[in-house]
Amino acid sequence: VMSVDYGYVSWVDERDLRELDLKFLHLTPQAVECCLGDIEPEDENMDWKKETCDQFAEMVKGKILFAYIKHRYLSGR
Repeated sequence: VMSVDYGYVSWVDERDLRELDLKFLHLTPQAVECCLGDIEPEDENMDWKKETCDQFAEMVKGKILFAYIKHRYLSGR
């Protein structure tokens, strides 16, 4: 399960999944998965350090951000 609004992926047991109520199907997406372009972590595993993520979150907290879409991957949705 990908939590787009929090940015993490987790494995859940099938018995913990629930059917989405039909009334929610008409809603437009409230969050979009994205990433920063042309930068990558120093870590050879390509993982960002928690401290780096926390610092970035603090830098953008409460600010209006604008994005330039450099590339788009089609997800089939």
